[in-house]
Amino acid sequence: MRIISGIWKGRRLISPQSMDVRPTSDKVKEAVFNIIRTRIEGSRALDLFAGTGSLGLEILSRGGNKVVFVENNPHVFRALKMNCGNLASSEQYEIIPKDSFEAIKMLSLRDESFDLVFVDPPYKSDLQSKSLIEIACANLLVRQGIVVVEHDSIDIQPDIVQDMVKIYERRHGNTCVTLYKRG
Repeated sequence: MRIISGIWKGRRLISPQSMDVRPTSDKVKEAVFNIIRTRIEGSRALDLFAGTGSLGLEILSRGGNKVVFVENNPHVFRALKMNCGNLASSEQYEIIPKDSFEAIKMLSLRDESFDLVFVDPPYKSDLQSKSLIEIACANLLVRQGIVVVEHDSIDIQPDIVQDMVKIYERRHGNTCVTLYKRG
């Protein structure tokens, strides 16, 4: 696993040697970042189910302003903390070691909002749909903001979730990437 572009291009990320992590492939990551590339510079991003931080760190490498990472698995959290510490300055990121839904509520109470939100929970769960609803209800996405959902290609995502509309969907083998835009 590595950063594919930006100031940290080619830097390897630490990953736990367990089945707790399903890294986003370089092919999928490249496809996603080609779509959102014009929205990255100066952006604030939320990386739910962050794992090792691959997606959020890619944002920072490409000129994003700040990323909030959410990961509650203690083994994976250690790798995430090391990856962030090895690459980014402490002002560029925050790590929340909580369940994603608890973190969404916390961020909502802090009146936080984001330009980009990544949702990449374990496959074969209903966490994608629940996350989209919670993000919309908590008003975490700025107007015209983008939510990127990575999921199993057999899972069908809704066309509309409250004020978020599906704008893109592409399959890459067993992985599917769906993007939503607010407003």
